[in-house]
Amino acid sequence: MFKIINVEQGSEDWFKARLGLLTASNASKILTAGGKPSASIKPLINRAVAELLTGKKEDTFKSDAMQRGNDLESSALDFINFSMGYDFKEVGFMDSGLGYGASPDALDQSKRVGLELKCPLASTQVEYLITKKIPNNYMMQIQMSLLVSNYEKWIFCSYHPDLNPFIVEVERDEVLIGLLRCEIERACQEIKKKYDLLKE
Repeated sequence: MFKIINVEQGSEDWFKARLGLLTASNASKILTAGGKPSASIKPLINRAVAELLTGKKEDTFKSDAMQRGNDLESSALDFINFSMGYDFKEVGFMDSGLGYGASPDALDQSKRVGLELKCPLASTQVEYLITKKIPNNYMMQIQMSLLVSNYEKWIFCSYHPDLNPFIVEVERDEVLIGLLRCEIERACQEIKKKYDLLKE
């Protein structure tokens, strides 16, 4: 059973809660959408080891578009709750207690449903509406969030105030989740091995 750490996402306490852990936002760097180990996992492992050794997060970059998305999230959350009848509430971090976790945009704990919420630029929203497809990196993030939470369903919502929303209900992909779990466990073992080697 995961533990919810209720801190504001993006805060120092949130970064502290995630130090040294593999997180769902990097799921596509652990396993590809095709179910193959990702070539990007080694830098991810090294970053986790560095965080454990230093107790500090690596510098992160936030673009203007990312900040704009954060500013719109409250309106987007109100929209999804009203239009779909959910009671999504923001949470900080879901810690599996096993070396990995996820930071969902919100959870409806009574219905056991999570939310992945995006507020992209208009051009990106148009792309979503035309292709009707969730990008692979977000799909992997959702499947890892389902792994951490053990929920059966996640909602992906891309919201723009001047365009139609793009909303998809995503169910568990047990095959992908099983492969993801194996790669995560292997990576967590490697993180521990490297940390033990360097901590003294």
